[in-house]
Amino acid sequence: MLLALVLPALALAETVYLIEVCRHGARSPIAFDFPWDNYERWPQGPGQLTPSGMRQHYLIGHELRQRYQYSFLAPNYTQPQLRVVSTDVNRTLQSALSQMMGLYPPGSGPLLREIGLEHVAVPPLNNSQIMEETIKKLGMDALLHKTQLVPIHTKKISRANILLPEETCQKYQNAIASRSSTEMLQSLVSKYKETVQAVMDFTGVTDMKKGVELTLRMYDSIKCNDFHKYNIPTDPFNKDYFKQNVSDFYNEATQFVYYGTDFEQRVAGSDFLSAVVEQFEEAQSSDYLRRFMFYSAHDTTLLNVKAALQLDTSEQPPFASQLFFELMKNETGYYVQVRFNDMPVKFPTCSDYTCTYSEFKGHLMNRILYNVTEACTSGKIPGVSEQSSKTSDFGGSGSDDGSIKWYAWFVIFYCAVVLIGVLVLIYIKRRKTASTEEQAILAMQEA
Repeated sequence: MLLALVLPALALAETVYLIEVCRHGARSPIAFDFPWDNYERWPQGPGQLTPSGMRQHYLIGHELRQRYQYSFLAPNYTQPQLRVVSTDVNRTLQSALSQMMGLYPPGSGPLLREIGLEHVAVPPLNNSQIMEETIKKLGMDALLHKTQLVPIHTKKISRANILLPEETCQKYQNAIASRSSTEMLQSLVSKYKETVQAVMDFTGVTDMKKGVELTLRMYDSIKCNDFHKYNIPTDPFNKDYFKQNVSDFYNEATQFVYYGTDFEQRVAGSDFLSAVVEQFEEAQSSDYLRRFMFYSAHDTTLLNVKAALQLDTSEQPPFASQLFFELMKNETGYYVQVRFNDMPVKFPTCSDYTCTYSEFKGHLMNRILYNVTEACTSGKIPGVSEQSSKTSDFGGSGSDDGSIKWYAWFVIFYCAVVLIGVLVLIYIKRRKTASTEEQAILAMQEA
């Protein structure tokens, strides 16, 4: 499907750089709030990647291998070509490992350099019979079945605002907390009163704030159980109408709380978009070795980036969703294609699904906050009046960080040119008039 959507003009384009940010694969519910969610059903505990989630990411890696090996990525792991970054959470780390297993499957791993190293490449342990049998089984393979290991980076400083801005930006946290209050959500709670009340009646909760929290958790429980084909035995939580209502409540609440203002949309994704621009700029250098940057993260990460790009955030991304940014080059220059779950994304500033690099960069630079630290301190978009940074309809352009847009500069330049032209014409006209008067005076003197 994807290849059929690529523009014919780019058929001969080569991929220069690839960035992927994804949601982890299928998992158990974040919390065991309901009787059907327990360690018998979910033996690894709450919020853990399941075998289904591992397979999802293995298949993504396998698909990427089919598309990009030889033409873009080496068939064997090459350290300078690839960097993997993950949040420090079990499910994202395991998702990254699973995807790398698909990208570099058993059989693609390294061998010992030469025969004779089998008994040199051993740990300082007593050489038991079991170890001798294992060494014999390994042969020249570094790991059994030529398994390839890929390092996963989780250093907090390298992923802080990029993947989890809600953990590092105080004003963003405050804005979310404020909009999460029962008072702010009152109209939404009233809209889904029967849904919330059903959860409160089932759990015996009387506090509305706790009832709202449990209703959102109910959505998570339903999604996880439905995905893994587990039955929810209690009415009405197993009914389609209830599942639809609780899904709508969750998505609308997420939209309101996290992305209700232009400030929230731009703070959420600015650092990630800045990283995209920086990496694409570096990738256009002939001596830049990295080709693939992979971020393993969460549904909120994807929504943050989509919100900053002014893309649709009305629904939670499914498990193992991916957002790809692909930089390509042909004889006419550099191009960018963005894909969400393998479907090309169209930006308002681009004429088609594939943007020239300058168009793509221009759109991102209009959305990026150049001083996220200041925004996180003040709670406002730097250089923008309070009025212009208030709530806007989703998809609105918002402000451009207080700078004058290019077309404003064009208008100023145009007016200046026109003014100068008028002044020049006036000067020429006056010179001609003066010259005519001088000629008349000379003629009169000669007469």
